[in-house]
Formats: sequence, structure tokens, C-alpha cells
Amino acid sequence: MRLTAHALTKAADPLTTWLASLKATQLKTVARATGIRNPGRKDVLSARLRTELMRSVFLPNIPPTHIHDKHDDNKTNSLLHPGNDSRVNLEQNDGDSLSILSIDMGIQNLAFAHLLVRPAKAETDTGDYYEGHTTTLNAWHRIGVQELSAITPLHSATTIAAIPTGQTQNDDSIGEHSSKRERSFDPDILAGNAYTLLSSLISAYNPTHILIERQRFRSGGRSAVLEWTLRVGVFEGMLHAVLHTMQQLGRCPATVYGVSPARVSQYWGGAKEGGDDSKDGQKSIKRMKIDLVGEWLDQGSSSSFPSKSRPRISIPSAKPSDVQTVVAAYLERWSGQRSKAAWRIEKLDDLADCLLQGLTWLEWQDRRAQFAKDGVEALRRVEMSLASDKNKH
Repeated sequence: MRLTAHALTKAADPLTTWLASLKATQLKTVARATGIRNPGRKDVLSARLRTELMRSVFLPNIPPTHIHDKHDDNKTNSLLHPGNDSRVNLEQNDGDSLSILSIDMGIQNLAFAHLLVRPAKAETDTGDYYEGHTTTLNAWHRIGVQELSAITPLHSATTIAAIPTGQTQNDDSIGEHSSKRERSFDPDILAGNAYTLLSSLISAYNPTHILIERQRFRSGGRSAVLEWTLRVGVFEGMLHAVLHTMQQLGRCPATVYGVSPARVSQYWGGAKEGGDDSKDGQKSIKRMKIDLVGEWLDQGSSSSFPSKSRPRISIPSAKPSDVQTVVAAYLERWSGQRSKAAWRIEKLDDLADCLLQGLTWLEWQDRRAQFAKDGVEALRRVEMSLASDKNKH
């Protein structure tokens, strides 16, 4: 079954019919390939898949999310300041472009990646054309969250080039019983940090979609709920609350998604169904994510036509930018070649997580559009890809 672009807006019934014809295992395959939850009875899963597939951001005839005008604020701040990252220009947005802000959660330090996605048409070696999209890494930073407390609400709407990696806080360097540290976790401080962070990022990057890493209350196979995980969970909830309030006030038209890190890992083969909470298992997954991002960035400047099964990401090259510095530092540390002149990155995993999250979400959206348009043909391609990956191992 192949659905035409013209019929997509009315494709609920044909899509439902096709999904109903699939076996439960095939429905789960579709769910895993598109980042959709797969528990529940067959009819429940089928209905969930139909709804989520039709919501793909890459389907035609779907009204684009409009980017809001930035507030006119010329004030600057030592922590939140205009940098060399390129900005999304409202006049340049053609309605088909996406501005993706992907946030990896943390309560001391968090990281974010800003991706610009535009329709693309590239010629292959055989002369054929592959229609897809180009993804540009526009900004990539790690932020010391507690340093946001020093910024007054008056300055919170200024643009952000983010706090450089070298200025982020080292979790191990802060005393466990420090009164200052305990105060930084008070609800009023966290609420202020959440607002300052989001209002600044939205003002700077005008996202059409915001991705926030979902938190788990238990990790490492522990039966107890750790205080640290509760704190991060509270901060995650505050971010969503701030965004919802801003949406209601008309200050943030972006669509917000919570993204499961376990589902991201499973998509790239780093975790089996149900996950691996052991210390060695989590260490292996972390290494896998860091290596994936390192390989993609290392190939980002390659002129060869990229594989359709892997994200295509480009780095701005027109002029020197903060993102070029971060990418160079990441690749240097990833390859183990550190020089005294290079800007060092404290941790690779936070940066890797936020970028991998954004790229994976785009992969899911692309595959959802493929399933909605191509049906059984798309399923066949996914099954062939899974079989190929299995043979490699």
C-alpha cells in the first residue's frame, strides 16, 4: 500500500486498515523503529501507531509551527550574551524548515544542541536523487545550571551563547554538605533557573520543537529512589511547567516532547528491551553514544554521499563559530589527541546525549512519515535493515 501526498490528510482509514493487518510482532517492529511506546493489546498499539505516525513533522500538508517574534531586549549579561552561533531569522524561515532544541537534563550541568533542518535534494553517484533533509548543528553547549541564579529576570530574555564548557560546575568539586549547594536546590531557585534558561534559549534560537530528556526515578538497578534523581525530576517538571505557561501566554509556540533515553539507546542497539540497569551496562551504553556522535561528526565534513540509514549532519563553515570550537574539542578528546592549545571539554557524555537525542528524534519522525506514506514497503525496508544489523553481530 502506498499513500499519495494528496491523500495523507485523509489517510486515517487506509492506514488503520494496514496496521490492523499486521501481526503483533510487526506492530512492535514499527513502534521500535519510530520511537513509539509498544506495550498494550494489539488494537491499542495499532491505534497509538496510527495517531503518532500521522503526526510526523515530515508529512506534507501539515500546517507548520510558526516561530514567534523575539522580544526586543538589547541588554547583555556576562553569562547570557550574544555569541558567534548563527541565529534563526524569522524572515528566512520558509515554513518547511525546523528549529530543533534538544536538552539533556541535569541539575548541576545540562547540555543542549540546536539543529536547523531544511528540505534537501542530493544527487547520488548513480545519478538518482534522494529527497530528504539537511541537518545543521547550529549550537552545542554544556551549561552550569546553578550559575543561572546570578542572572536577574530583567536579563533573562537576552540571547544566549551559553556558558562555555570551561565554566560549568564540576559535580565532584562541590562539597556534599555545602549550605550553598543545598540552597541551590530550593524550589524557588530551581524555578528561577528554569525560567531563565528557557526564556533565553527560546529568545536566541526560536525553536519550532523542544525535546527534553525524560527522567527515571530509579537507576543502576537500585530499589530505592535516590534524592539526586528526585531533584532532577523536579527540575524536569519545572521546565515543562515553564514551557506550558509560556505557551498559554503566547510566548512559546514550539511543540514540546519528552524523549526517553532508554528508547534512544534501544534504537541504536545499545540496550535490549527492558534496558540494562547494571553499572557495566550503563557504561557500555554511554560509550556507544559517545562513539556514535564522534563518528558522525568526524564524517560531517566528508563530501561522499551519506548513508540513508544514518543521520546526515553538517557543521557551519562560512565563518568561525562557537559550535566549530565545541566540535573540534569533542573530536580531539574523543580521539584521545589532546593538545595544550585546544579548548578542553570536561565531559563528553552530556554533549553526546543531547545531540544523539535530537538526531534520533528526527530519524523517528522521518520513519513515521515513511510508514504513513509507504506502508508495507517501509516495513520491508526496516525488517531488511534489522536483519542486516543482526548478521553483522
